[in-house]
Amino acid sequence: MIVDREFIEDAWITDNCGVYTPEYLITNSELYERVIYHFGNSYFHSYMYALLERVPGVVVLHNFYLGDLAYHMHIHEGRAFGLNERFISLVAIGQSLKVLITQMIYLLRFDVFEKSKSVVVHSAFAKMLARKYYSNIESSACHVIPLLRQPAYLADKTEVRKSLGLKSGDFVVCSFGFIGRNKLNIRLI
Repeated sequence: MIVDREFIEDAWITDNCGVYTPEYLITNSELYERVIYHFGNSYFHSYMYALLERVPGVVVLHNFYLGDLAYHMHIHEGRAFGLNERFISLVAIGQSLKVLITQMIYLLRFDVFEKSKSVVVHSAFAKMLARKYYSNIESSACHVIPLLRQPAYLADKTEVRKSLGLKSGDFVVCSFGFIGRNKLNIRLI
């Protein structure tokens, strides 16, 4: 497992896996037949972008939209994805930073497709989006593998509400994954 963090919280991983730095992979890439990257829309994955350029591999793209990752890489790492000149011209004609970020997202995601050996997405919809936005991407280079899940346990709703201390008429809002600006949780509340 390649990570750019000094501390891994999961004891199972440290007990059962070799944990190495990105520099280790760059130096020892010839020891590995295949490299699989797991990309998501999180700044935790920003180091993989440069690593993919140096050590190509298969990308499992967990999120088709990479806005938070692109924003983080631009603001905190100074990556402009070749848009510095374009940014100056956008500002000159009164375009917003939102337009620039949208273009960065497009270019970041295209680079992920272009630099990888192939891409795995979790739905036919994500594959359709890839074909829509990147018509020059070979269809055979993008594969759908649904997320593996255990069958849902159908619990009795009345019992579940009771165990959580909820009344039958209480309204419940759930947000899965991380809480971020793009999920608009504050509007929901």
